[in-house]
Amino acid sequence: MQAGQRKAGGLSHGTSGHPGQFQWLQGNPPPWSYANAAHFGLHTFHFATAAGERAVRWRLQPRDGIRGLTDAELASALADFLAA
Repeated sequence: MQAGQRKAGGLSHGTSGHPGQFQWLQGNPPPWSYANAAHFGLHTFHFATAAGERAVRWRLQPRDGIRGLTDAELASALADFLAA
């Protein structure tokens, strides 16, 4: 397989044993750019104040909104388009 080519089977290739994952991917297309993707923190931080302790996770939303690729954009994109 050449660099930038897609594997045959598309999304169903790697999700055959995980139908819930395939459904999620169908409703959440790849981002147009990392600048238009939501980011979620993996770590939980605990903040202590006089009022008590609170657990917090970061969630970053792009100012211009989340934008996923359309089907036409995805079909014409190279497999490694986000790496460029």
